[in-house]
Order: sequence, then structure tokens, then C-alpha cells
Amino acid sequence: MEDRNACIIGAGGGIGSEIVRLFRKENYKSVIMMDLPSEDFNNVSEGHEAEKVEIDLEKIESIKKAFQKAKKIVKKINVIVFSAGIVENKNISNIKIEEWDKVISINLTGLFKCLVQAEDWIANNGRIVTLGSMAGHQGSFVTGPAYAASKGGMEGFTKYMASYFANRNITANCIAPGPVETKMLDVHDKLKLEERKKIIPFKRFAKAEEIAAAALFLASEKAGYITGTVMPINAGMVMK
Repeated sequence: MEDRNACIIGAGGGIGSEIVRLFRKENYKSVIMMDLPSEDFNNVSEGHEAEKVEIDLEKIESIKKAFQKAKKIVKKINVIVFSAGIVENKNISNIKIEEWDKVISINLTGLFKCLVQAEDWIANNGRIVTLGSMAGHQGSFVTGPAYAASKGGMEGFTKYMASYFANRNITANCIAPGPVETKMLDVHDKLKLEERKKIIPFKRFAKAEEIAAAALFLASEKAGYITGTVMPINAGMVMK
């Protein structure tokens, strides 16, 4: 991968940081990290020789500035991975409209705004990988309505991008994991999580590095005939 460049949006998160580590391990020429400032964000960038670009997905000016900076670092990008996102575990009766708007703004509208800025930056034969969730097509007993809606919208938008970018041989695919062992699980009720774990055939949640491995494959040149797909990673919880 020495001649390929990647941009990871949401690189400071549990899965995003594992994607950065794996891409650097596979000798991508340049890995651009985008995320809000945080200790995790700093640690990943410093430890894996990645270029750090701060971005706030709720602010269009921040998104524009982030991509302006990134385009100065790398003229063309081969891979964009969108792993940014926040979660909520409310329900229809108690979620506030402000909470709904924030989740949709970051998880879904943020993706759209980033792709608007990146459209001409992505090289022909490039790769777009989005990080969805099983909640996007299955609903969830743990996460709430805004999260499910945002991830369902992400699946649909990823399929749209697969069609839109096909004439440039750019693929677009969505990874849809079940629960993953990251800090994002900390907001959920521990008893509910344990009950959920019991119905998983493997009786465990996914590891972040297992999701990163799927992102690496979909980003590779070998995955050139895979596009418009939603890849479930849920240990057989949902089989289609």
C-alpha cells in the first residue's frame, strides 16, 4: 500500500483508531486523521505517524477548513473511511428534539458534508467505506431512535454513492457491526448489554480490530468489484 493514501474521519474513536493503526501497519503512504481534539486523538496520531486534522462535523466551516488542510497534505486520496459518530439510548417518548438533531447532524449530515468537500479529492478507482450499525437495518434493543435512523440513512446514502461514483470506478460500501467493545458501550445499561450478549452465537461482542480488518479489505485494490454493499459483522446474530 506504499503508493496509496487514506483519510479516516472519526479517527480518535475506538474503531477509527484501530483503522488508523492497521492502515499504518499496512504501509499506506499517508494516513490523514480527522476528528475533534481529544487525548485519544493525539495518542493515535503521534504513535502511528499520521497527519492530524481537526474537524467538527456540526460546523460546515470546520469541515471546509479540514478538507482544505487535508488537500494540501495529499493532492489526491485513494481511500476515505467515515467512522465518526455518536450514540444515544433514548426512546420516542423521552428523546429531545435537540438530541435527535445532534445525532443526525453528526452521524448522517456530517457524512454528506464531508463527501461534498471530498468529491473531487477522491482519485479514480478510489474507495469509500462508511461505518454503519446493525441498528440501521435491524433496529436495536440498546440504542435509540436517532441512532438507528442515522445509521439507516447512512446505508442508503452509501448505496447512492456507489451508483454516483461508479463511472469513476470508485466503490462505496458500508460496514454494519453489532455491538463492539469500545468506549461507546459505556453509555448503555450494563444489564441490557449482558442480555444482548447472551443471544449472540459467539457469546461476545466484536473487537475493534475485527471491524478495522473489514475496512482494510474494502479499502484495498482487491475489493474493486464490491460496491453498494452493507457488510454485517455480528457473529451470526442476524443472518440474511
